[in-house]
Amino acid sequence: MSVRLFVKDNTDGKVHEYGTNPHDSLVLQEDGSLHYENLQNCTGTKYPEEGYSFCTISGKPPEDTDGETIVDIGGDRTGINCGRCKHRKNRRKCGGCRRNPDMKDRYQLDRKAIDAARKAVLG
Repeated sequence: MSVRLFVKDNTDGKVHEYGTNPHDSLVLQEDGSLHYENLQNCTGTKYPEEGYSFCTISGKPPEDTDGETIVDIGGDRTGINCGRCKHRKNRRKCGGCRRNPDMKDRYQLDRKAIDAARKAVLG
């Protein structure tokens, strides 16, 4: 599946498809948000008033849901993160989730793994 992502320059209103400009980049922030940044002028979607905004092909804002801007860039949303599951190292117990991720039959959060990841990110 190919993903088409469009960005609007808020200074002149021009819309372009992400990847058609050699200065296009995507930046994953520590809070998990994804932002566009133009490497030539160092502006992007993090501060839309001085840079860019994600948009549809026609230049309209993307779907706005409960104050969060939703931009569909594809992928599966199973809700399962094996890195945080208590059974991730036990193949026998882990197999059920891998065969059918929507069931989440044995998925259990591993608090130790979550705390270790939080310490690694936040210091």
